Amino acid sequence: LGRGAWKVDGIVTLFETTPQASLDVYVDAAHTGLELGTQSQPFKTLAAALPFVLTGGTLHVTPGTYAESPVTVNQNLTIEREGSSGTVTIQSSRSGLPDTRPP
Repeated sequence: LGRGAWKVDGIVTLFETTPQASLDVYVDAAHTGLELGTQSQPFKTLAAALPFVLTGGTLHVTPGTYAESPVTVNQNLTIEREGSSGTVTIQSSRSGLPDTRPP
């Protein structure tokens, strides 16, 4: 990945194809296409998005079901549901494994 360009009618438009760290990173499990962590090109998983959220930033999660391997958050950030309604469900993609978190 890196940078790309479109040329239409002699006009060249440059675009970024590599995710950049940001204070606002977006996730949508239903998204298809390029994943840059932006609102229009969100990541599909929390695990893919977390490394790009700057300390003190916000991970915006679109309602839906996310099948995730165990994810560790080791920085100060906010995780919030995107939009005014809907449910965010996070399921372990490692079915059959016991929950080993302390009570």
